[in-house]
Amino acid sequence: MRPQSCKSKGRRLQQSVAKSIMDAFPELGDGDAVSTSMGAGGEDIRMSPAARERVPLSIECKNVEKINIWGCLEQATKNTPHGASPCLVFTRNHSPVWAVVSWDLLIDLFRRVRCSGENEPLPPRLEQLILELSTFTKRTRSEEDDGVCDTTSM
Repeated sequence: MRPQSCKSKGRRLQQSVAKSIMDAFPELGDGDAVSTSMGAGGEDIRMSPAARERVPLSIECKNVEKINIWGCLEQATKNTPHGASPCLVFTRNHSPVWAVVSWDLLIDLFRRVRCSGENEPLPPRLEQLILELSTFTKRTRSEEDDGVCDTTSM
């Protein structure tokens, strides 16, 4: 694939991600979440303070057929400003778009949704996921405390 075509694929993903942020938060104005130019250093989606308040993520986008997750996460982490969390958004041809964030951030997100204080019930599947994730987290932490997952003695 030509370099120009590769950059075009990446640009389309960046523009799609920026548009989805704007669509999810209609109170944001023009320019609050925009795709940066290809080859520019830093984050792939530039966000205003208002957009960053709603989406406290530093987004690195990759539209490739094969991906080095660890290398991409390292790049996302290096580009993350203070107060934001790194997020890798990726896809490939004929596939859904995926997002990777740290486990702690994901659990915190579910906790915040669960404890939001609104009387509106959560969707049943989200309730189930929260229960499964909290059970898994408690079990994992318990195993770590018991030394079950201790890799230092290996």
